[in-house]
Amino acid sequence: MHLCKPINRVMKKLLIAISLTPFLCFGQNPVDTISYNISSVFEVKQADAGLLQSRARVFIAEAFRSRKAVVQLDDTVNHVLVVRANIIPEIKTFAYGRVRYGRVNFLMELRFKNKKYKVNLSEFIHESDGPGVYSGGSLQNKRPACSIWNLTEGNWRKIKENVNLQISQLLIAMKTSIEQSGNDF
Repeated sequence: MHLCKPINRVMKKLLIAISLTPFLCFGQNPVDTISYNISSVFEVKQADAGLLQSRARVFIAEAFRSRKAVVQLDDTVNHVLVVRANIIPEIKTFAYGRVRYGRVNFLMELRFKNKKYKVNLSEFIHESDGPGVYSGGSLQNKRPACSIWNLTEGNWRKIKENVNLQISQLLIAMKTSIEQSGNDF
């Protein structure tokens, strides 16, 4: 009887250790703190609001050739340009290499003043674009809206990383295009 008690204690400790191992080894991913409400202000030497807005219009026409990209507001009096645009995230998979994974729609608002402009990007929503691709919903969600059975957390994270990369490249290209100097004709 005395030998059974120490063995039972050891077995209990062993069972507890085994049951906690998955939690210790595979802890939760850090909380996604990206808000997906991006705002930037850019200054331009010697350019009025009308010229900046027309340059932005040209950039948007060239950058978003999709029929899903729509200019919702082009106010030349108040110098506001609102565009519903989209980007196509690509993720790298083991079996297929780089794969286009749905579409991310977002709202782009540009406000122009003399010698500066402000860009606001918001409402990032991942949508399916065909069979086998599920809609993840808002990129602000930690997990995809379609559940992790249809879109894994790893692929959801890859989609967000690719969107972040494409948005930073978009802002750099926009800045370069709008701030171009020289003849605009």
